[in-house]
Amino acid sequence: MHTRDPSGNGWTRAADDPVTPKDLGYGQPMHDHGTSDPYPDANQMDPDTGNLRADPGAPYGRFDDGTPLSKQDYDDRYVFGNGHDNYPPNAGAVRGSRVHYDDWDAFQRDYGTEMDRIGHPGGSYIGVKEDGVSPSFEQRSLPTSSLQKEFHNYQTGGSLPGGWKVEASEIAPGFGHQGGGIQLRVLDASGNPVNVATLLKMGLLS
Repeated sequence: MHTRDPSGNGWTRAADDPVTPKDLGYGQPMHDHGTSDPYPDANQMDPDTGNLRADPGAPYGRFDDGTPLSKQDYDDRYVFGNGHDNYPPNAGAVRGSRVHYDDWDAFQRDYGTEMDRIGHPGGSYIGVKEDGVSPSFEQRSLPTSSLQKEFHNYQTGGSLPGGWKVEASEIAPGFGHQGGGIQLRVLDASGNPVNVATLLKMGLLS
């Protein structure tokens, strides 16, 4: 993932999404922005998700120079006028980091079998634990509202159906956080992301 090689043992470099104006202006104040809900207190957070915070002194993230964002700074940049969250472009991946595996065993050889997720199993993004340690909340580049979502641990297993791939990538900065964790998505033969609920039914996760 962190090399410039076009391929390696069991993986190939995957194309990024086309560059859009969002790539050039992400993280800058938006003309039409909304307002986020108040930052969740300890009683509102999922306890396991809340424990993943590594920088609680900057609840809304930090600028590149390390200065904490205020709630207004956060809302100006990361909440659309319709109230939806402004996720990073390129499906949340650092450009040039996206790789595809067509073999589950090869992926597990390189990244292990321990995964996790913040949020319900209807989504397709999965966190990769490194040496059994979950990425911090900040390494996942998630919005503050995700602190209220459930944390789940998973183990990989089974075999990929023909034509399916595992996509691994480095998480891009977003929501005032530095990113840097590793995320995966399982893609079906048409290249569409498969949600966690389906992967659990298939035995690819447990």
